[in-house]
Amino acid sequence: MKKIVLIIICCFLSWDVAAGDKELFRQVYDLLLNEYIEDVEFPTFFDPLFSSIEREDKDIDIVAGASTVTIYYKGKIHKVYAYPTEPKNAKKWAEFTDFLLTEVKKISPVLAHKDFELAEVMLYDGTRRFDKNMKYFPILDVGQKQEKIQAYNAGLQENGILYIRLGTINDYTTGEIIKTFKQFPSPKGIILDLRENKGGYLKQALDIADVFLSKGLMIYTIGKNQGKRKNYVAEDGELYKGIPMVVLVDGQTASAAEVIALSLQKNKRATIVGAQTYGKGTVQNIYKLENEAHLALTTEKFFGFGEFSVENIGMRPDVCSVVFNQEDDDMDKIVASGTEFECPQISRHSDFDLDVAEYILKKTN
Repeated sequence: MKKIVLIIICCFLSWDVAAGDKELFRQVYDLLLNEYIEDVEFPTFFDPLFSSIEREDKDIDIVAGASTVTIYYKGKIHKVYAYPTEPKNAKKWAEFTDFLLTEVKKISPVLAHKDFELAEVMLYDGTRRFDKNMKYFPILDVGQKQEKIQAYNAGLQENGILYIRLGTINDYTTGEIIKTFKQFPSPKGIILDLRENKGGYLKQALDIADVFLSKGLMIYTIGKNQGKRKNYVAEDGELYKGIPMVVLVDGQTASAAEVIALSLQKNKRATIVGAQTYGKGTVQNIYKLENEAHLALTTEKFFGFGEFSVENIGMRPDVCSVVFNQEDDDMDKIVASGTEFECPQISRHSDFDLDVAEYILKKTN
């Protein structure tokens, strides 16, 4: 199996005794300052971070201003605190965060009994409010073993076309495709169904795309500065070489699934059929924290040929089958429709999309 290393696991020194909330916040803030895809100003991070505290005790209100943070209790100002004078000093801001937590617990009987779990609550809830793709995992199961059966389905149809359904993308997917190749090495065509596939890790997506490619740039990523561009190029060893292929997508095809579709489309390896995809063009790397938790941090954006990004837009299929239905029997007209109209970003798990895919493969043969 081809190896493409992408997911970065940063392991820190183990501690005999937990370093406490200050160390945890320092590590998260360091990552935000140095690895997050955009420059972060801590006041903008404070609002979502402390909003979870307010939900734990409705009498608490914490307002982050331009240079100060104000703590309200039962509608009245408790105290106003000035921010640290060093805007990029993660240690100072971690100490400030820990100090605010201590002050809040002094005036709130509800929060006083929460102790160390408050930091967990803040990071779990606050990071997602700051960036919907950023996640704090107290426990991270990267194996996704429960999804193994549901995630993959493949079989040779009566017409000789191999249908492969990827419900999600995980560590097992590439291996399952290789097993399918050994079982059905010479189909008349391939339909790779990525509809409603919300993705997985980028490395896994590139491994899958690479199975169907022997050369060419799949995608490239760019981090916080332009000097962090990384190219991901297909290696030799393509399975199903020369066998025509169609990929089905819809409005819920996202993230790593979009990487697969984009890589195969831009290398002219497959015809894409369905609807405009979801449009998640960012990459999350996984970092291990000192408390054994993990942080999925947005660190890069991915692009196809010509600096194309799917972020907030999605990718357009070659054939927008979702605007047609079974009453439209002129398949040649449907296949040739191209970009004549806007392709909606909807989810439609229709057999008609399969009919269009089969027709394209039949015409190719």
